[in-house]
Order: sequence, then structure tokens, then C-alpha cells
Amino acid sequence: MYALESKGVAYEHDELFPFMERRRLKKLNPEGKIPVLEMDGKIITDSNDMVRALDEKYPEKRRLFPADPTANAATVELVTWIESTFPDAVGTPLVAQRIVRPHYGKKKPDEKVVAAGLKALPDVFAKLESKAPSDGFFIGSEITIADSFLWGWLRAAEIAGGKVDAAQCPKLTAWYGRMSTDDVCIRTNQKYSATAAVKKAIDMKY
Repeated sequence: MYALESKGVAYEHDELFPFMERRRLKKLNPEGKIPVLEMDGKIITDSNDMVRALDEKYPEKRRLFPADPTANAATVELVTWIESTFPDAVGTPLVAQRIVRPHYGKKKPDEKVVAAGLKALPDVFAKLESKAPSDGFFIGSEITIADSFLWGWLRAAEIAGGKVDAAQCPKLTAWYGRMSTDDVCIRTNQKYSATAAVKKAIDMKY
């Protein structure tokens, strides 16, 4: 969603969750995973490929994969770490339990799973703090796809009760603040927070 918002193009957001609409999702992506982007008659099922396709189609808009080879390599490295870390650290114990399960599964969160996730989360945040910039963004002075991915995961964690401790992670907290005042982040957050499952979780005030 952030990548589309950053390009300023019109799009239709279809809220699909693999657990509840697997048959419908598999028609778009045989692996049954999200996100899925349909653009110019083509289906793209990899997040990085989606962003690169958008960068290629709208080069005059904000680039999320830097053109500079060194910055691009650093972005790819950080994105790879994010994708290998946050689904297990935030997705399974927090998003699935406190956002997806109550709304779509009509079940209460398994708070033992949540508690285990919250207990492990500070270690993940500490690793991020060691990578976090003193100013600007993770790869430099411009927001990249790495920043947008991280911001999305931290926003989801925050909604589900896993907020970053400012005293323990001052650089990460400051970066999150800078991201949260970005116009694209503001628009993305408004649309994300308005989805039924997320709105319900926000109302729970975890």
C-alpha cells in the first residue's frame, strides 16, 4: 500500500486474508500468499518485484529502490533481514492473534502466544536500534522500501501492543517519529487503520 501511495496513482485495495479466503487467493497466487498486485494485466506476487515494477513504471515519482548501486545493495540487504525476521517476530504472535484472529476468525487471541511474542520483541528492537540512523532514514537521506517495510511492521506491532520502548531504543523511536510525519505514511496509515480488522484492534487499545 505504501508503494502505491508513494507513486500517487489510483488503485483499488482488496482486503484479503489467506486464512479466511484461501480458495479465492489461490486463483491470484497459487502459493496462497499476500500481497498480490494486479497491474497492466499482470499478477505480481513478490513484494520486492511489485516495488521495482512501480519504480520502473513511475520513475518520476519517489523511488523506493535507490538508483545508486551501493545504496540499492544496502536496501536489499536490510529488506532481506526484515523479511526473515518480522513475520515470526510480529506477524505470527501479534498480528495473527490480535488483529486477524478476533475479526476474521471470530476468536479471542491466544494470549500465551502473544505474551511469548512480546517477551521476545525487545531483542528484535535492540537489533534494529543498532542499525538505526541518528538522522534521516536507514539507507540515507531518502525513504526507501526498507523504511516503508519496517514502518509497516512497527505500526502493526504498536497496534497489537508491541510498542518500541523509547528509553531502550531512542534512535529507532526518533526514526519512527520521522516516518510517521511523512505524507505518504500518513495517507497509508489512514487507509490501513480504516480496514475492519485493524480498526477493531485499535479500538481494543492493547
